Amino acid sequence: MTDQENGTPVEEFDTGFLRTAVYRSGAGFHWNRSPGALRAAVLGAPSGPVRAALGTVAGGLLPALPQVRGEERRYRVPARTSAAALLLHPVSTTRTEALVRALAGAGRTLALLHALALPGEQLPRNGPPGPARLDAWMGTGHGPGAAPRLYESLRGVLGPRRWETVRQWCAGLSGGSPGDVLLHGAPGLGSLIVDGRTGAGALLTGEEVSRGPAGFDLGWILGEFTEFRMLREHFGVGSDPARLEAAREALLDGYGSLPDARTVSRTSVLRVFTHAHDFAAYMGWDDQLLFYGRQIAELVDEECAVPAP
Repeated sequence: MTDQENGTPVEEFDTGFLRTAVYRSGAGFHWNRSPGALRAAVLGAPSGPVRAALGTVAGGLLPALPQVRGEERRYRVPARTSAAALLLHPVSTTRTEALVRALAGAGRTLALLHALALPGEQLPRNGPPGPARLDAWMGTGHGPGAAPRLYESLRGVLGPRRWETVRQWCAGLSGGSPGDVLLHGAPGLGSLIVDGRTGAGALLTGEEVSRGPAGFDLGWILGEFTEFRMLREHFGVGSDPARLEAAREALLDGYGSLPDARTVSRTSVLRVFTHAHDFAAYMGWDDQLLFYGRQIAELVDEECAVPAP
């Protein structure tokens, strides 16, 4: 698709995993996403019945569903900025308030999505792709970029007991259980698009829709808050603690009653680990990954120390 068809180019992000190009078009924007050069799999897209089910979500932030154009997924959204960008940089009180409203809306959207009936056999029985990708790498050490180096480094940092525990958590999310719900599959702060003036926005939805326990989606996005907190405490980057906590609490308040606290907390650890893997595999080596390894070991130990509910 040409720039003329998309609109005016605004910015681009490109990793070995995902390419994103943002265009201004009329009163809104297009976010166009396609596979990065090192990514083996094409981006997913919801089947007809799944798309129809997602289209019934009313309330919170509306899921933005993709137009499929070959390998590209094109989303029509009302803003150019993600929640992740707003949390990475100092912003005004107005933009902070807009961010908090958007996180509350995202929580509500996930709760509504989880309440939908599973669309039968049109939904794959496997679980979300992120933990499956992590588990496959943990089993072999193979992968692009610096993935093999990270494997050798973190195997020693985590040790065999923690390593096997994390793989068991991944296996528990593989899907096909009676209590499964329809999952967003990867609700990240980078996929939450926010108008910094009003709090209006959209959640890019469809590439990793899957099935599994309801606590997964909430835990996945909470894991990103854990990572922001780590970066703030140890490197002094990102949002101040008060703004992070306000945004996090807004997400939880928007969702309502917490589903399966154990799944939520374990998934948050898996999100941090998966991001470390993806950075090594699709961006390259950074010594900060050794810090991540130590933090992941602590997070696994903290989770294992909590009695099952």
